[in-house]
Amino acid sequence: MKTRFSRFFISPLFKGEAMDREVLSVDSEFNQVLQSDACRLEQLQCHTSASGHSFNRFFWGNKKSLVDDIEKGINLREQILKLYNENYHGGLMKLVVIGGESLDILEDWVLELFSHVKEGPQLKVVALYNAPIWQSGKLYKLEAVEEVHSLNLTWALSCLNNEYLKKPQDYLSHLLQHEGKGSVYFILKSKGWITSLSAGVAGDGMSRSRVAYIFSMCIHLTDSGLEKVYDVIGIVYQYIKLLQQTSPQNWIFKELQEIGNLMFKFAEEQPQDDYAAELADIQYEPWFGSRFNEEIIPDSLLKVWGDPPEINLSLHLPSKNVFIPNDFFIRNADSSQNQARSHHPFCLIDEPLIKLWYKLDDTFKVSRASTYFLVTLKGGVYNDIRSYLLADLFAVLLRDELNEMLYQAGITELGTTLAFTGDSLLLQLYGFNDKLIVLLSKILTIAKSFIPSADRFKV
Repeated sequence: MKTRFSRFFISPLFKGEAMDREVLSVDSEFNQVLQSDACRLEQLQCHTSASGHSFNRFFWGNKKSLVDDIEKGINLREQILKLYNENYHGGLMKLVVIGGESLDILEDWVLELFSHVKEGPQLKVVALYNAPIWQSGKLYKLEAVEEVHSLNLTWALSCLNNEYLKKPQDYLSHLLQHEGKGSVYFILKSKGWITSLSAGVAGDGMSRSRVAYIFSMCIHLTDSGLEKVYDVIGIVYQYIKLLQQTSPQNWIFKELQEIGNLMFKFAEEQPQDDYAAELADIQYEPWFGSRFNEEIIPDSLLKVWGDPPEINLSLHLPSKNVFIPNDFFIRNADSSQNQARSHHPFCLIDEPLIKLWYKLDDTFKVSRASTYFLVTLKGGVYNDIRSYLLADLFAVLLRDELNEMLYQAGITELGTTLAFTGDSLLLQLYGFNDKLIVLLSKILTIAKSFIPSADRFKV
């Protein structure tokens, strides 16, 4: 198997009789994503990009596109060989090997199997285009497959491959998609206009390339938010102006750096292949058949968004994250008493109103904890439909109330689950144990006095 894999990069067969089978395989992959709103949106972005730009093409490929090429006299096999000869060489490829064998053995295998890969010039990371990818001042309304209102804002940044130590796109993403007080999300959610928001540069080849880094902001709108879509965009640009007026904050960069180091140091094992891979008028997009219309945004609005005359006073930078752990010491991990008890949970407290069970992790020995709290509810949850629906609605509204805090905790991989199981309310907290008690205390304080506000029922 190793030999077969390596020969693909050294002397692939490219049998002519296999072309028809591969065309069907490509067409099958395309048909699987025909109903994907994300893929339809991506192809619309390609369709509406500047003529002659490398984005302005059909990225997927299907039977029609390939058969049309054949009918035009294009020899697919010759084109594939041309692509192989121009791009499959050592200067443009990287090999990642993961195995349980020693480095010496792995190195011997690599030399044996891949030493005949032809040499080639190293890739120079330079921007390929200076012209705009899309025409500004346009709003495209794409008919969705799912019942969802999604606003996608897209900005083309210059290639940031050489800025990997600074990661400016991550700094911007952290602030634009933050869910704490003063954020775009917090303001729009409080108005009942959105349900979720994300922002950043995706990891796919279209979003990160020598052409550009495509920074996108995806906002899921409520029905009322759809009616206020221009106001939603206005809030986004007000926050961007706030960031322009505020110099980059060192403490925010340090927080992101510290969290990144934690994620790397305490990263859990993942599938090896994934880990290796990481290192107006109705118009039709021709390939997906998506219906969309193009709307010209008034110049007056573009002028206001480009330089908002005022910034909503509720917008500001996030507060410092109190959930970043500092203490990773594992206490009493080697005591004889703990070793004797570590194989099974044992009861620390056994009283009429509370039982507390504990089990020490003696396998991985990392400073993480998982805590489970089961609160038995008087009268039960499943006695009738009304009780069940009210209990479920209470949990949803409580999570909504806790969202800002849980978001901050989640950034540091301090997770929370709040749900009903049987006749009990389950509260689960898991992550680095240093700040777990801080999160638990805050959750219980809010939950104890929580009364849902009437306006949240409408969202």
